[in-house]
Amino acid sequence: MFTSDNELTIRRALAEKVALVPEAGAVIPAPVFFRDTADFWAQINSLAVNTQKAIETSNPAFCCISLLKRVDSTKEGCADNPFIRLTYNFYFFRGYAEQREDESVNPDEFLKRNLKSYNTFVKAVLDCWTQFLGTQNIPSLPGGYEGNSTSLTQPEFIDELQRCRYIRKDAPEGHAVNLQSVIEVLIQDEN
Repeated sequence: MFTSDNELTIRRALAEKVALVPEAGAVIPAPVFFRDTADFWAQINSLAVNTQKAIETSNPAFCCISLLKRVDSTKEGCADNPFIRLTYNFYFFRGYAEQREDESVNPDEFLKRNLKSYNTFVKAVLDCWTQFLGTQNIPSLPGGYEGNSTSLTQPEFIDELQRCRYIRKDAPEGHAVNLQSVIEVLIQDEN
């Protein structure tokens, strides 16, 4: 029987793969909602963002992993060897470097910072795709289970002006995208 502990093991393995890409920011292996940006920084315990000024001037960057659905296969596997598919969503978000609301910021400097922020976001997404290329074994599953991850897919366009869905009050705007991977699990032994 596939248990919540088995699912948690898979989510941890997925989070470890995303964590290999530093540009992805904080990796959160569950849907966690933050009251505001300060709460986000407090929850992820970032040592680089530990003062009020740093909180006010830093932008969130993270990947949240969530289980979307489980599907039992009726055509693959058999009663003794059940086969299931778990679809996971990877929500990548990176706040804009800043917004130029007056003339106090040099336009060239403003554009450079925003270009750097966007390039970092794109690097995170592309590097994560590389981490999930092809079918890859999930080695941390307990005996009797075999699991493989599939390449990431992108069901929708990158959103360039999205309010962060996990920060509720005064949610920052930024770049966001959902990527998905299907994890195929063969349960070889029910004992």
